[in-house]
Amino acid sequence: ALSHEHDALLTARMQQVKLSALCQDAIAATTRAQLAYQNLSAMWYAHQAGHLARELLQPGLPCPVCGSLEHPHPAQLPPSVVDKSAVEAAEQARDAAQRRENAAHRAYDVAQADAAQREAAVQEHASLRWDNLPLAELPAAIAAQRSMLTAQQQQAQTAFAQAQQGAARFAALNKVIPA
Repeated sequence: ALSHEHDALLTARMQQVKLSALCQDAIAATTRAQLAYQNLSAMWYAHQAGHLARELLQPGLPCPVCGSLEHPHPAQLPPSVVDKSAVEAAEQARDAAQRRENAAHRAYDVAQADAAQREAAVQEHASLRWDNLPLAELPAAIAAQRSMLTAQQQQAQTAFAQAQQGAARFAALNKVIPA
């Protein structure tokens, strides 16, 4: 049973390492999505004057900022302009990446707690058999114990076979003695 518990502990630790790597990947993805959103958002805000000029300035109508009826030099948009939908899409991508990162952290925390619980159980069960045995030496101790138990089992099987032979001889002699 201790051997199985130790194997489960090793599996839990491997899962913890795997989830740690997934957390790191999720953090990197969130960072990339955050930077993309910040860049697009900054470009959007930098071109607000051009957006307002394009959408609100019309010849002969007053400027919504200064009230002038003439618009001799309205702000121009660069050829590669960022529209609001691109900023919103980047924001949604950032939020989704953050949710994936949070989920990865939660999964890692669960795996970490599971590994710690399993390690405590293995230590407790190992201490019933061996005092202060380091966890790293447990597989060798289990193998030695298994080898000793296998030898004892073989001795017990041999003794049982001899006892069966003796019982058979006793039964045979009990039939012969009265005759």
